[in-house]
Amino acid sequence: MDDILASNNKLLKIHDSFTKKSEKSINSLIKSATEYKSKMKNNGAEPNDLHDSEKELKQSVKNTLAELKEIQKDLYTNVSKLGKQVDKIGKVNLDICDENGLLEEFHDQIDVEIALHLLRSGRFDLAEVFIEESSAQLSDTVVEQFKMLFRIVSEINNNNLGLAFKWVEDNKERFEDGGMFLEFQLFKQEYLTLIQNNKVFDAYSYGKKNFTKFLNYKPKKIKNEMDYDGFKCEEDCKKATSTGYEQTKLGYLDEIRRLMGVIVYAKRLDSSPYKHYFMPSAKQILADLFTKSFCVLFGLPAEPPLTITMNAGLVALPNISKVATLKLKQQSVTNQQDLKKRKQMSDAWYNHNELSAEINLADSLCFHSVFACPVSKEQATETNPPMMMPCGHVICKESLEKLSKSNRGTSPAGKFKCPYCPQHFMEAEAKRVYF
Repeated sequence: MDDILASNNKLLKIHDSFTKKSEKSINSLIKSATEYKSKMKNNGAEPNDLHDSEKELKQSVKNTLAELKEIQKDLYTNVSKLGKQVDKIGKVNLDICDENGLLEEFHDQIDVEIALHLLRSGRFDLAEVFIEESSAQLSDTVVEQFKMLFRIVSEINNNNLGLAFKWVEDNKERFEDGGMFLEFQLFKQEYLTLIQNNKVFDAYSYGKKNFTKFLNYKPKKIKNEMDYDGFKCEEDCKKATSTGYEQTKLGYLDEIRRLMGVIVYAKRLDSSPYKHYFMPSAKQILADLFTKSFCVLFGLPAEPPLTITMNAGLVALPNISKVATLKLKQQSVTNQQDLKKRKQMSDAWYNHNELSAEINLADSLCFHSVFACPVSKEQATETNPPMMMPCGHVICKESLEKLSKSNRGTSPAGKFKCPYCPQHFMEAEAKRVYF
C-alpha cells in the first residue's frame, strides 16, 4: 500500500504540473492567434508582417504540442505504473478464502457495518437507501444521531460552538468525566477565537469566567455499564470517550496558564510561542475529537470497522492467497479432486488456530492480546485458554492439566506445585483469564 500511495502522490504532482503548463501554453496560443486574427482584419497590415506572424504562430503551436506530448508521455507512464500496482493487488483469489460459504452467516452483520460506515461518512441519502434495500437493522434514532453529529462538526468548522456545547450538556452523564474534557476544549476554542478576532478584553473575561471550574476538578465515579438505543458501552469504552483525560485531569492548570499567556502575544500571534493554537488544523482536530467521542459514547469503535477491515485485508489476503495457490500447484490431482482439496484448504484457514502464512499487520490493526504459555511455549487458544493460579502466575489449560495429572499420585490432596513459585494448588482453583 505504501508503494501505491507513493506512486499516486507522484502521479498527482505530475498531473497538476501538466494541467498548469497546458493551460498556460494554450492561453498563450489563444493570445497569439487572436493577435494574428486582428492583423488579418487590419487592411493596413503589410503582407510581410502577416507572413512573419503566421510563421511565428505555426512554430509556437509546434513547440507547444511537442512540450505537452513530452509531459503527457510522463503522465501516461506513471498512470500505467500505478495501474499495474493496483492490478497486482486485485489478482488476489478471494474465493479460496471463502469457498465453504463462511461469510454467509455474517451477511446481516456486514450490511450493518456498511450502513454505519455510510452514516459515519455523512452519506445519509445513500445510507437510507441501503438500509431500506438490505438486511441492515438500524433504528431511526441512530440515523438522527449521526445527522446531529455532522451538524455539530459543520458548526465547529464555521466557528459556531453553541450546538456542540448543548450536545455535551445533554450527554454529560454518559461520560466518565461528565464531559469536562470536551467542554474544556470548546471553551478553549471559543477563547482563542476571541483573541484571534482582536477581542482581547472579551477573551480575558471569558477565560476567567469559564476556566475557573477546571482548576479544582475532581473525577466522577465511573458507572459499570450504560445502554443507548441498543448499543452497549462498557467501562473501557467510556474511558476511551474522555480522550486525553488521564493526561489532562492533573494538567488543566498548566494548559490554562498557557492559554492566558496567549494574551501577551495577541498582536503578533503568527510569531508567538503559541502560534500552534491558531493553525488551520485546530478546528479539524476538535471536530475529529467530537466524532471519536460520539462513536465511542454509543458503543462504536473510534475508527470505522470497515476501514480497519479493508486495510487489514489488503495486507493479509495477498499472502494467504499466495500460500494457498502454491499449495494447490504442488498437488497433481484431477479436477474433481482439486475442487475437494480447495474446499478442505478453505476450511483449514478457519478450523485451525493459526494461519500457515505470517501476516505482519501494523500495530493500529492489532486488537487481540496474544498469550504464550511459559511452560509449553504454545500460544493460547479457545480450547487451550490461559489459566491463572491463586498465586497469580498464568499458564495454559493443557499445561495445568498435565501438572495436576503428574502430581495426583504424589500429593494426597491432589495439589500440584506452581512451576514458578513454591505454592501448591488444586486444578479447580485456577481461573480462566480473559485479555
